[in-house]
Amino acid sequence: MKRLLSILIFSFLCLATTVAQQRTITGTVTDTDGEALIGTTVLVKGTSIGTVTDIDGKFSLEVTGNPTLVFSYTGFAAQEIKVGTSNVIDVTLESSSVAFEEVVVLGYSTRSRNEVTGSAVQLSSEKISQLPLASVDQALQGNVAGLPLIGTSGTPGSVQTILIRGRSSITASTDPLFVIDGVPVNNGNLSRSGASSSFNPLATLNPENIESITVLKDPASTAPYGARGTNGVIVITTKSGRAGTPSFNFSTTYGFQNDATRGPEMLTAAQAEELFYEAIFNTYGESNGFTRAEAEQFYLDNTSFFGSKYQEWNEDGRPETVWQDVITNEDAPVQSYDLSVNGGNDQTNYFASLGYFHSEATVIGSDFERISGALNLTTKLNDKLSFTTRNNLSYSEQDGLLENSAYFSGPRTVKYFLTPVARPYNDDGSLNLTNLYSNVRNPLWIADNDISLSRVTRLTSNNALHWDTPIKNLSFDTKVSIDFQSNNWKRYQNRVHGDAQDVAGYAQVDYIGRTNTVIQNSLSYSINANRHNVDFRVLQEYQSNKSNLVEAGGENFSADGLTNVASAGTPTYAWSSYTDWYIGSYLGLVNYSFDGRYVLNASIRREGSSR
Repeated sequence: MKRLLSILIFSFLCLATTVAQQRTITGTVTDTDGEALIGTTVLVKGTSIGTVTDIDGKFSLEVTGNPTLVFSYTGFAAQEIKVGTSNVIDVTLESSSVAFEEVVVLGYSTRSRNEVTGSAVQLSSEKISQLPLASVDQALQGNVAGLPLIGTSGTPGSVQTILIRGRSSITASTDPLFVIDGVPVNNGNLSRSGASSSFNPLATLNPENIESITVLKDPASTAPYGARGTNGVIVITTKSGRAGTPSFNFSTTYGFQNDATRGPEMLTAAQAEELFYEAIFNTYGESNGFTRAEAEQFYLDNTSFFGSKYQEWNEDGRPETVWQDVITNEDAPVQSYDLSVNGGNDQTNYFASLGYFHSEATVIGSDFERISGALNLTTKLNDKLSFTTRNNLSYSEQDGLLENSAYFSGPRTVKYFLTPVARPYNDDGSLNLTNLYSNVRNPLWIADNDISLSRVTRLTSNNALHWDTPIKNLSFDTKVSIDFQSNNWKRYQNRVHGDAQDVAGYAQVDYIGRTNTVIQNSLSYSINANRHNVDFRVLQEYQSNKSNLVEAGGENFSADGLTNVASAGTPTYAWSSYTDWYIGSYLGLVNYSFDGRYVLNASIRREGSSR
């Protein structure tokens, strides 16, 4: 009985102790002016337990024992307060000048705005996400002074010409260097045909996952990138997580787009008819006993030559087709759906997202579709060592057009060459393939039966370790990045009507896989003495790019609906190739600032290329 009584007494004491340790902490968070700070994050240090303040700046949090609470709010210096014996904690957060100071991401480094000596323009995520965009570089249009962005195609996801420092070469590329999360990447056209729509690698990135875009223009800011920075540098930084309870965000947009201009207006049927009269009269004119009236009567007596019934008739009772309207996809829809979550604590933060984007072209037969996902994570392994990984995966499809060559099957071409007296449909509603009065094809048939499709899968993974060495103000960083692109491209030109009808249809398929690997190692050291601030950085970089290509083609198809090379009666060619190149670089950076007013930036780079 004594033993049982002792156990019961001990249990009640433990229960009483546990109840005593669990308590509710309340309080209010304000700024130095006494204004409530809505949405301040309140975390139990070292855990994911926390809450946020309400509309009055008040919070309530269940705690156990005597923990330390961390109060953080954007634009204010974070505070850590030990709970102690008090159950009410009121906190005043002071504004942080560092938080309000604009930080410019330069790729190899970050600097406050007043420490940047070169020309650099940075766009925030708010600017980038204002409109649904097929590719992130479209956000630069109209937002960066002196930056011409030239769209060479109306196909969604196509390449845009970007001239940062003018046309610096007649024969070589004028494209800028793209840097994603501090790593140089290749951004060449992914399309496998010079005749079809181009494919922009930036279209594989979801703009909703971008934190900022920085455009580096002049030699002072691009020098650290060596020869590849000659045409300017565009630095893209993806989003990362922020400490606090998980925050979910869902956004969707739906809109329409049309061509800004119709372009030159084509001849009407009446105008074409008048020119036809002129042609007859000039060829078989008065020397053969014809008059202008007889030439006109000849046309009226032979209207069957042009077809007797048309979809549209003009006010003069003549048949007329406006081919501009036939090929236009009016009010082409653009839609996007994005879901993301970010959060964490003082040890680990994360950002994850899933997105879908779809856009139709403003002409028939073309669209672009993208499914994307991202997972970014930063965690402290210990007091000195932290690990960061940023991963983006996307699958994109572009249904392109014949628009960059002398082919006459592209919808943007036919309106200039098809006569307005030719009609797109026959009397029975079928497509007109025989009475077009020219070698130009019916664009409606081409849009339904020809294929020019790019399927691109892209994975980018940037992984970095940061080590604060035992030597004060000396840190070491190592980074390994992989950019893998898999491109499956297919072309099919039908056997019935079009550019390949003379060979009973033509098919081509290409597969190209690219792997770009970058390894960076760097040491950074800073000195802060009174009004003098000096930052030193030395960096070693190695880049490897490998590419595999396999392609095949064939013609002479025996039946409709067969579109693969394996179904071709006459294989025409097969080809494969492998290419690789490497770049090794060493970089030194020095940044000196006196009193935040006088700044000196210096860089030196030495690099070698296998090419």
